[in-house]
Amino acid sequence: MDCPKCGYVMSDLDAECARCRRMDQQVKDPPPTAGPDPLADLVTALPPTAAPLRSQTPWWRRDFETTPSPPWVRHILDTIGGGVIIWLIIFLYFYYSTTPPTDVPVAPVAPVAPCSGTLTCNVGMSTEVFDMNAFFKPDPGCMFIATNVNIHNGTNETVSVGGYCLKFLADNVEYGSDLSATCALRDDYARLQAVRLQPGGTTQGYVCFQVPQSIQRYGFRWVPIEGTYKVQINY
Repeated sequence: MDCPKCGYVMSDLDAECARCRRMDQQVKDPPPTAGPDPLADLVTALPPTAAPLRSQTPWWRRDFETTPSPPWVRHILDTIGGGVIIWLIIFLYFYYSTTPPTDVPVAPVAPVAPCSGTLTCNVGMSTEVFDMNAFFKPDPGCMFIATNVNIHNGTNETVSVGGYCLKFLADNVEYGSDLSATCALRDDYARLQAVRLQPGGTTQGYVCFQVPQSIQRYGFRWVPIEGTYKVQINY
């Protein structure tokens, strides 16, 4: 059957409408309302100039918050307190960078034997080994010169040799190996290759230069890439 008050459908076993019972209960027991904030009076009681809960003063000056101090004292405290970390880092850096470790044994350094002997360089000059039909031509007023270099390592150490070590001196002007002259060299003439020459070893090849045609005096100079060995040039 239906409730005659609210029209709620009730079963045959219901003696009272469930909806009406809930509505009556809500009228008798209203929901609790928010009361006054207990901290409101405390907040309003604080003066506007009260100190914050956490001090904003640096730690090295908190002892002087309540006791006034001269300006020069505060300046010294700011300088020392602000730079203590920087000075600590500088001290640790120099301490560990200048103090050698004591638990690592240092192996003795074996003495290096001085280089002895002489590197012999025999140089022969020629201008008849170039391909005149090649794409590369000498500059105006210059000519190509090819030197047939035979190198013998008479020292007691391995040395690096190559065409870049030999320099051509024309009237006290130094010329290095020229790329155009090297490319104009005929294919049946081998270029001097850069090698690591063992003691007693020998290598041979051509080194080409581009020099003025009006040279009066010439010579050669050897520029070692490494080592302090002696060099003898024969030409």
